[in-house]
Amino acid sequence: MTKPSTRLFCTLPVVLSLLAAQTGCGAHAAPRMAAPPSPAAETAGAVAQAAPPPAPPAPAQPAPPAQQPRGDVKAPAAKTDARTAKSAGPTTRAPVIVYQGDLKMMADEEAIPKTIDRIIDAAESVGGHIASRKDQSVQIKVPSASFRETMTKIEALGGVVNRSVTADDVSEEFHDLEVRLTNMRATRARLQEFMARASNIQDMLTVERELERIAQEIDRVEGRLEFLRTRAAMSVISVSLTPKPKPAAPIVVPAVVTPAPKTVDLPIPWVEGIGLDPLFSLKQ
Repeated sequence: MTKPSTRLFCTLPVVLSLLAAQTGCGAHAAPRMAAPPSPAAETAGAVAQAAPPPAPPAPAQPAPPAQQPRGDVKAPAAKTDARTAKSAGPTTRAPVIVYQGDLKMMADEEAIPKTIDRIIDAAESVGGHIASRKDQSVQIKVPSASFRETMTKIEALGGVVNRSVTADDVSEEFHDLEVRLTNMRATRARLQEFMARASNIQDMLTVERELERIAQEIDRVEGRLEFLRTRAAMSVISVSLTPKPKPAAPIVVPAVVTPAPKTVDLPIPWVEGIGLDPLFSLKQ
């Protein structure tokens, strides 16, 4: 598909030929045609504006004050110098890091709800909030600047059996998306200029389809940037609690009672005194 700008430059020789045919009656017709600006003149002006600026004059021959360029002509050069100075200097971009913490704790079964409440209070004390809660787990979101402080508060509750922290550096993706967004916005602005200069319906439809595609890409990139920005600003901490095992009940073994041996009651008391009782005992 031929771009509108390419088609415009391709038709430039034809327009110039038609203008030459209309002005062939004499040289005196040229001043009359110079009054209304033609499409060729507009195109030539656009090309002249897109061309690089001429080299600055030598310092030994400064131009007189009356010949200094106007403020609207000096502005692009000043912008170019500012961009060049900015690109030449060192650029330091803040890292974009997504933090996530995971804690596994043990607590008495009846104390688990109260422990979860204290974890939520720790998040709210630094400007965070609860993300989800279950019977034995909770997930909170806290500002990344208070991530370490919140982890320390939760660990101080006791019963931590496992602790893990992950840091995902998304700086490269974030800055690449910013550059893409800037370029796509500039492309959209150029397409809008082409739409204003389109001379027929076909060109307008072509530019309109391209504008719709660029708009969808811009929305997608902006959404991804907002997602990364939110993830980096708020860190996630997940805590799962396990009931402590209850001590086993002691096993009571009943004592074995050995019955006393039966003895025969003797009618003669003096027999017991001489130690003859074992002889008369009966085993059961």
